[in-house]
Amino acid sequence: MTAGNKKHTILIIDDDPNLLRLMHDTLEAIGYSPISLSNGHKALELVKRNEIDLVIADISMPEMDGLQILQRVKQHNPDLPVMLITGVNMNNIKDRVYQYGADAFLDKPFRISRIEELLESLLSGQKQRAKVLVVDDNKDFRSVLAAQLEELGFRVYEAEDGHEALEKMSRDHIHSVIADLKMPKLNGADLARKLKSASPFTHVILISGENVSPEDREMMKSFADAFLPKPFRVEEIKNMLEGFTNHPPGIHSPEFKA
Repeated sequence: MTAGNKKHTILIIDDDPNLLRLMHDTLEAIGYSPISLSNGHKALELVKRNEIDLVIADISMPEMDGLQILQRVKQHNPDLPVMLITGVNMNNIKDRVYQYGADAFLDKPFRISRIEELLESLLSGQKQRAKVLVVDDNKDFRSVLAAQLEELGFRVYEAEDGHEALEKMSRDHIHSVIADLKMPKLNGADLARKLKSASPFTHVILISGENVSPEDREMMKSFADAFLPKPFRVEEIKNMLEGFTNHPPGIHSPEFKA
């Protein structure tokens, strides 16, 4: 939380006075030096004048919203980490946030432990977080896994089927894909085959809650880097994703579990 004897200064921007006060008191209690503002224009002036280590901004605000603040902050200092938060359910908001250049995103309400872990990751200099796409038609499972991976320091996107996954892959470079085997429209195996054909250096982890025969698991080695049966521990996925940075993808990758 500190560099030497200096506390990290975090600028919080939110038009909700109750949340602003809660965030300020919480960050102060865990060792940061927070500055709270409800106005985006004043916040940008502060960013330009002071040494701010990280910005947290609400997306939905009058006059200047979080996405506008994000763009202006990055124009001034591209290396300054920005975390956006929102309590409003907006379509594809996470994708839009990352396309605009955000370093992290959180839905309200969120656990204090989650924001604390993200702050530590962002302030430790890990600015280039690996991008992971979670593809599963079970929204609850997908959201939980995405949240767990975000806490571990990955930048996570979500898709509910293979077609949506391919569309998102066409817009951004994704390092790794975690896909359920059984999905409507385009299942995980066919998605993996398409990905390996179009983007052979993208790693693919297939998951399934159904019984998969040894023969099918062996066949997956031709188009996937790993397979995990549900339920699994998030640490297993974490170890695979981190291992991918040390070995090339493909059927000979030592990470493949069958």
